[in-house]
Amino acid sequence: MATLQFYDSPLLDAISAASIPRMSLKSGSYKIQEVSNLSWACATLHFWNGPLMTALAAESLTTLSDFGAQELANTSWAWAVLL
Repeated sequence: MATLQFYDSPLLDAISAASIPRMSLKSGSYKIQEVSNLSWACATLHFWNGPLMTALAAESLTTLSDFGAQELANTSWAWAVLL
């Protein structure tokens, strides 16, 4: 398992900012698995970025009925850890 040796908040904030405009599932930019994986990654790092989490929640809610078991499990776990 990879571990983070250096926590660079400015880098993570920049990645978050770059991710938000690309996140529209309607445009096909991010797939359901990618939204789930990004939620999981944030939880694994104990990283909370309000605008990113708001965007992830909004995108998840619009397609929740299409989530498979793995995406539901990963996303639920991520939010449980972060909240």
